[in-house]
Amino acid sequence: MLQQIIEPEVYDKVLEAAKRKQALHISLGYEGADSESYLEEMIEDQYKAMAFSKITIGMCLALAEMEKEHPENFQSALNN
Repeated sequence: MLQQIIEPEVYDKVLEAAKRKQALHISLGYEGADSESYLEEMIEDQYKAMAFSKITIGMCLALAEMEKEHPENFQSALNN
């Protein structure tokens, strides 16, 4: 289980978000949404989404920094 692999503070955030998503799915009548295995699936999906977001934000920040350091390279790319 992911709880054994990731940092406790990250797992707590993932678990909280996964439980909210599971509760929504239960209220919408998704079949099997109230099972433990469904929650585990939601935890895994939420962890992947958070990891993807973190990577994407990091790439955007790095690109913004590169643009500050070499604005001439980015202006020519926009004009082509």
